[in-house]
Amino acid sequence: MVGGSNLPRIQIQSSLTKIHVEAGKPFTQNGTVQVSTRGEAQVLPSALVLVMDCSGSMEGRPMQLLNNAIDSVANRLRDRDTLSIVAFGSEAEVIVQEYSKDRLFKEGVPQLEDMGSTNYKAAFEATLSMLQKSQTTRRLDGPSIHTVAKTVLFMSDGRPDYGRAYEKKALEFPRLGYSFHTMGMGDNVSEKSLLSMAEMAGGLYRHAKNESELQEQLNGVLSFSQDLVYSVPELEFDVFPGTSLSDIKLVVPARMLQENASVGHHSIKLPDLASDSILELSFEVSVSNPGDIGQQQDLVEWQMSGANPDTTRVWWVSKQDAITSQIDPRPSTVTLIYEAFDHLKDGRTRQAKEVTKKLEKMGAAGNTLAMSGATALTHTIKSGKSVGKLFESVTTKTVKKDGSIG
Repeated sequence: MVGGSNLPRIQIQSSLTKIHVEAGKPFTQNGTVQVSTRGEAQVLPSALVLVMDCSGSMEGRPMQLLNNAIDSVANRLRDRDTLSIVAFGSEAEVIVQEYSKDRLFKEGVPQLEDMGSTNYKAAFEATLSMLQKSQTTRRLDGPSIHTVAKTVLFMSDGRPDYGRAYEKKALEFPRLGYSFHTMGMGDNVSEKSLLSMAEMAGGLYRHAKNESELQEQLNGVLSFSQDLVYSVPELEFDVFPGTSLSDIKLVVPARMLQENASVGHHSIKLPDLASDSILELSFEVSVSNPGDIGQQQDLVEWQMSGANPDTTRVWWVSKQDAITSQIDPRPSTVTLIYEAFDHLKDGRTRQAKEVTKKLEKMGAAGNTLAMSGATALTHTIKSGKSVGKLFESVTTKTVKKDGSIG
């Protein structure tokens, strides 16, 4: 296992629309924070958990897809990877627990069959109980928690039989250090609960109707989990007196991380980091106790294990100097990109198109990030993807280091 000392070098870089502000005048403006991996980093071993719906509604093609998924994942495991499988219907059963590739093929790749009704509660309880007792979970603490890529993929047609779908149980997985994602299986999928669980846990929703789509989606999950260099990153920050933050958001996939942050210490969990990747956050900062001309004021200090701290600060200047000082277009651009993707996520296509037009105009004026954002949004809108499929191909690599969106 990779030691905690082998964590990749992380860079944190914050920016504000204007760092030279008018003295004696309170202000509110947009800001961004970039979290990126730097230099060579060792790819982490992967602990993958498949939670598979074997209820009667999954009979036929969906069940065949589940069994094909097990075969596909088994063949893609690397030497240091492990696979666990929880099958559920009326009850849930741990079929495979932390098997290596060699052990899996030695003992035989399991094949699933009908297990009755659809009991999400049993599935969650069995999976969480297994993870709480697993070697992978128990042996990781402190910096070492970041050294195994731990992923849960919940595969179902989205039709639980027992009342509410127990979506809130999905929140328990990130607390154990596991990313949590969902995948709809087959043609007749009810996306609502699967979308809700994925978004609640900070994961992604995917959909596989047939064999080719299944392979495509599994390749995406596996390629990303097997390219991770930093698991369950946590961004900590201190808000200094006279300052408050609001609307702290992950830009892609669009997600609210924290609505308000007053003076004091805070922390937020981020998506796993792949090699050579960057996460972009946007926020709004307000300062209520303005300084005098010539003073410098620290607003927020950002910290993360494996990174040097970064401080967001301003300089108080005269009104004329504030008017003529340079404007950084990145914070406002990033905020618009988030706004457009958030519209699309909630099915507001018209509003997303309006924001895209604004970005296109900014791009025509020389803003390369705005043009990249507009291009990505236009492609997403034209592809006609449903709400459930919007972020199928989006990973933390989406915002690249050159400022473009891939």
